[in-house]
Amino acid sequence: MSHQKMEQNIHICELAPESLDWICKIQIVDLCGPAESKEKMVKYLNMILQDK
Repeated sequence: MSHQKMEQNIHICELAPESLDWICKIQIVDLCGPAESKEKMVKYLNMILQDK
């Protein structure tokens, strides 16, 4: 006998602290070039993400 989880699609804003075992599929909408923090201690990459 095979058990399958039922997939329920909800938006990120609908997640609550009591939400368990969730997965988020996202896509990158915009990607900016690499940058450094003002103190030049951290390098980072700005991305705009969107849930599918």
